[in-house]
Amino acid sequence: MQIENSKVLLVGASGGIGQEIAKELVLSGAKLLLAGRSEQKLKLLQDELASVDVSYTVVDFKNKSDRMNFKQVMSQYQADIIINCLGVNDLSLLSDMSDSDIANMMFTNLTVPTMLCRDFVDAYNQQKRTNKALIVNVGSILGSIGLPGSSVYCATKFGVRGLSESLRRELANSPIDVLYFAPRATKTALNSAEIDDLNTELGNHVDEPSWVAQQLIKAIKNKARSNLYLGFPESLFVRINALLPNVVDKSIQKKLSTIIKFCKREGVTS
Repeated sequence: MQIENSKVLLVGASGGIGQEIAKELVLSGAKLLLAGRSEQKLKLLQDELASVDVSYTVVDFKNKSDRMNFKQVMSQYQADIIINCLGVNDLSLLSDMSDSDIANMMFTNLTVPTMLCRDFVDAYNQQKRTNKALIVNVGSILGSIGLPGSSVYCATKFGVRGLSESLRRELANSPIDVLYFAPRATKTALNSAEIDDLNTELGNHVDEPSWVAQQLIKAIKNKARSNLYLGFPESLFVRINALLPNVVDKSIQKKLSTIIKFCKREGVTS
C-alpha cells in the first residue's frame, strides 16, 4: 500500500516501537496522527519529527469519555491506515498475578485493539469510502507460542492474532486489508528488568525497535496481507509449534527453571 501522502493513525505512538514507526512513516511521506496517554511524550515526539503533517491526540482508553471522544477524532481524521501498537507486558507466573493485573493486560492488549478495529471499520463504512485502507495489529511471536511466565500476555496476543485473522476474512470483499505484525523480543521500555535479564541468560536475540519499524514499513509498502513474523529461528518455531507442539513443549521445558527464576513473585490480590 502506498504510504506517501496517506493519512496514518498510530495508536500507542509513545512506546518504543511506536516512536520508531512514527519516524519511518514520516520518512516515507505519511501524514500522521499520534495517539497515546502521555501528552508530554507525544509532544516531544511531534517536536522530534518536525513535520507539519504530524499532529497528536491524548487518550486514556480506560476513560469512557476519552474513548468516545477518540471515536469522534477517528471519524473526522479519516485515516487510510490505522496501526494498533498498544501493549503492556510482565514476566509473572499466572498464580502470582492479581485480578487487576490480568484485567489491565487483557483490556490494554486485546479489548482496546478490538474496539479500535470496530470503530475504524464503522467510520470507513459510514463515510462510504472506497479507497484502499489498512488495519495493522502489532502482536508478538508469543501470539503463536505459549511461554511460561507470560500466560496472560500470550493469551492477549493469541487473541489479537485471532482477531486479525477473523477480521481479514470478514472484510475479504471490502477495500480494507488487515495485517498481523508479530515481532520477537525487542529492546523497549515495555520490557521489565526481569524480561531483559531472562533474554540475556537464555541467549535470546533482541531486536532494535528501529529495525522492527523498518520491517513494518516494508511490509506495508509491499502490500503484505496476512501474518508477518519477524526473526529466525522464532518464525520457524511458530510453524513447528503449529504442526508439532510436543517438540516445542520439550524444548521449553528445558528452560522452565530458568524462566521461573526471573518471574516476579509479589503475591496474589483481588
